[in-house]
Amino acid sequence: MLRIILLLVILPMILGFLFSRLSQPILRWVGYSLLVIPPSIAMTLLFDLI
Repeated sequence: MLRIILLLVILPMILGFLFSRLSQPILRWVGYSLLVIPPSIAMTLLFDLI
């Protein structure tokens, strides 16, 4: 379960970092939102588990 949560956090963050490096503003915005949203979801899931 914890491994799934880690995957759900790390993969979108890597994608978000790559997207935020791009030149198109829309894709950059998507990248920044991918960097911000997954950690917050993961924190709520972890607190639910505890």
